[in-house]
Amino acid sequence: MPPRLGALQRLATLKLFTPRPAARLLPMVQAASLSRKEKVRKLRRMDPYRREQMEQRKAAHLKRREEIDEQRAIEWGDPIWGSATPTPFLESFASAGQQAQIVVPKKEEDAESDGDGAAPATGARKEAIVRAIGDKDSSSSKSSNGTDKAISESNSESEAEDSAPTEVRDLPTSFHLRNYLVTGEELDKALQHAYVITKPKERAIGDVLDPLPPQRSHEENHERAKIAMQRIMAVDNGSAKNKFHVNVQRILEEFGRHETDKFLTQKPVGVTKPPEKVPRAGPDTGSSEVQIAILTLKIRKLATELKSEANRKDIHNKANLRKLVHQRQKMLQYMLRKERGSGRWTHMIEKLGLTPATWEGQITI
Repeated sequence: MPPRLGALQRLATLKLFTPRPAARLLPMVQAASLSRKEKVRKLRRMDPYRREQMEQRKAAHLKRREEIDEQRAIEWGDPIWGSATPTPFLESFASAGQQAQIVVPKKEEDAESDGDGAAPATGARKEAIVRAIGDKDSSSSKSSNGTDKAISESNSESEAEDSAPTEVRDLPTSFHLRNYLVTGEELDKALQHAYVITKPKERAIGDVLDPLPPQRSHEENHERAKIAMQRIMAVDNGSAKNKFHVNVQRILEEFGRHETDKFLTQKPVGVTKPPEKVPRAGPDTGSSEVQIAILTLKIRKLATELKSEANRKDIHNKANLRKLVHQRQKMLQYMLRKERGSGRWTHMIEKLGLTPATWEGQITI
């Protein structure tokens, strides 16, 4: 059988040589960006007035970007402390609501706006501290002249501290609370009842044969006992544990739904009709905002103790602080889902000074 040989279908498919590409007659266009040297040469050849305008626009843009970044950082806050400036309710935790006012250093922006020379005073205070420390170090190797100089510099430091600008803030108070979960009204009732039951009975026949020595009257004894009880029940004389319990009572009064439902706007009602609520029996002690406020109280106290130099190696309490912060984050995320659009969320955020850094993202401490 003859072999089968492939044949060309048409002559156009046959190419005996490769055509030469056409020469590039058009000018070359550089697609990539210019190098740094080319940019410098271009700026040198540019009009000086136009170049100055470009630099001014760039500087204004960078300055505005820094302001925006700083504002975002302030709004974002800190995962532990929340807002940079604590609210009056948080500042009242230190005294458990027994202090009506507090004196704090004024902010740098407020001091500069007042124009009372606060910034120079701050600089003078720092310089006085540095000079006092330097003189104190050199006094050990020199005569008593150096000691006198250090004393004079320390006096100037105290004067600079006194001249530093301050402001007075009003704090919420709870003077009706006492130690051991007792209120002032309950203490007054107990003292009145004790006065009645301890009052001695009048005798019909006096002790003529064996008279008793003169003693204090019942009113004097009652006044002494009353003063002693008031000192024992005073929050200022209590321990840190007593102040913690008083602050928990204040949190229940501030964030408990048995109180907040009277003046806060409720969450918008959905399409489905919600079931009828069971009447509350007693104060609210377990709602989300109450638990978040108690966790915030514990976090601030623990973080304040860990800031001291003596507790910088306390790894166990650092782990406890991390657990508390993550627990508060979970509670905040839950409440944000459940109470978005209600007055409970905004009321809690404003009172506790919480920021998105306390519930958004991954918190690392």
